[in-house]
Formats: sequence, structure tokens, C-alpha cells
Amino acid sequence: MTQTAMDADEAFALVSDGTRLSILQVLSDTGGDGLSFGELRARVDVADSGQFNYHLKRLVGTFIRKSNGGTYSLTTAGNRLVGAVLRGVYHDRGGRREFTLNAPCPDCGGSIPVIYDDEQLSIGCPECESFTAEITFPLPPGMLRVRDDDELLNGIDGWLRAQLRAAVGSLCLNCAGTLTVALTNDTTLVDFEGPFVECRCDRCGRTLLTSISEFLVFEPAVVGFFHDHGVDLVRTPLIELPLVCDTTTTIVETDPLTARTRFAIADEQLDVTIEADGTTHAE
Repeated sequence: MTQTAMDADEAFALVSDGTRLSILQVLSDTGGDGLSFGELRARVDVADSGQFNYHLKRLVGTFIRKSNGGTYSLTTAGNRLVGAVLRGVYHDRGGRREFTLNAPCPDCGGSIPVIYDDEQLSIGCPECESFTAEITFPLPPGMLRVRDDDELLNGIDGWLRAQLRAAVGSLCLNCAGTLTVALTNDTTLVDFEGPFVECRCDRCGRTLLTSISEFLVFEPAVVGFFHDHGVDLVRTPLIELPLVCDTTTTIVETDPLTARTRFAIADEQLDVTIEADGTTHAE
């Protein structure tokens, strides 16, 4: 076993006790303010001072830092661990949830239901079947527990934007590794026709798959095009963009794979070309 694997095993072993998880949760609830030993023990509600001190010492250095003044607060690792628990990453599957988009179907005017199930989002018009979309980013189950339908749509949109923005910057939000961005036409990876963008982490192997139009929402020319036509890309949910803009993607070259996506609103259009390595330029 490598040293890295041993370190990971030891880190997980440190939080295998309920008291230690309670300590981390209490420190997270302070919002970053440090607590003294006495304050922390009182909030965790452990009567035996020696037992509490034993568990606290096990966490210090990895998940908790101790200041020169004697107060305790979470390290980056501690914050991320508590955040993963709250997101439901380890224990919560979230269940099934359905709600309706604010905008009607652009073809038939009917309501468009959104279904969240098994950490995936599916959208489709049941009347004309002309508008369908699949969100392939994993969505944390924990966001369902604290949001009503309107808040859930905003939460999903914020999560998707964070994933996309990080992908554009080649940053893996899972392990802070480097994402390799590539244009691909391998339809065995997704349920929709390509080409699309694949972002794979060089460290942890996590893969994000997204349509080209979604990948381009941060392209300055695209932001400006929407703005000129009265559409605010910052405030319009990404899953509703197909309702206000027609997009078509064509393959320009096959070797290396190059594609062009056309955004059309009213009688005007914008073409953006994306190359095999994810490099983009507007035309």
C-alpha cells in the first residue's frame, strides 16, 4: 500500500466515531469563529473531560486547527468533510422530486416538468416531446432537504454553474486536480447525440459531460449576444436557456474533431467554434 493510501485510510479512521463528527459539526456551526476547549465541550455535550480531550486531540492537525490562543476551528479538510455530510454525499439519495419550469414550451406552450431522481435531472415536454434535456452533472441530494421547488431550481442552477465554471478553468471541484477538456463524439457516454464536451480529471478520474452550448455560457461573446437580446445569462437558469434561444451544433472537421455551435435569437445569430482541446473562438 502506498503512503498516500495509508494517509487516506488514517484520515477516514479519525472520523469513524460519533463524538468526533459532532465536534466537527459544532465547529462548522460557528461560521469559522474559534471555540475554547470548554465552550466546545459544552456544545458537544460530553460530560467526561478526559474522553472529550482524547477525541479532540485525534482531530487536531488534520480536520481541526488549534490557535496560539487555545481556540479550535476547522481546517480546509474539516470544512470539506462537514460539507460533504450536509450535501448528503455519503448517506442521502435524496429521493424523487418533480416541479415545473417557469417558462412554457416554446413549441406548444405547455408546461415542462422537471424530474430529479437518483442524483440526475431530466426535463421534457410531455405534450409535443420537442424539448428534452438531460443534466449529466451529479447533483447533491442534500439540496432537496432545505429548498422548496423555486429554491431548488435556483440551487440546481448555482450548482451547475459552479461545475461549468470550474470545468472551463480546468479545475476539478472533487479533488482540486486538473481537468483535461476535450471535444468528443462518443455517443456511448451519453444519451444524446454528440458532439459534446468531456472534462476528465487527471488525478481522481472524475468525468463531467456537458453539451457544447452549456460549456459556452461563460464565453464573452455568448454573454454579450444574449445581453443584446434582453437575456441575462447570470439570472436565467441554464436549463431554461433552450427556451429562449435556438442552438444547433454541426461538425466542421473530424480530424481533429472541430464543431461549431450557432446561437439564434429572433433574426440574429452567433457562431462559436470549439476545437478538439476545448479552445473556443466566436465568429
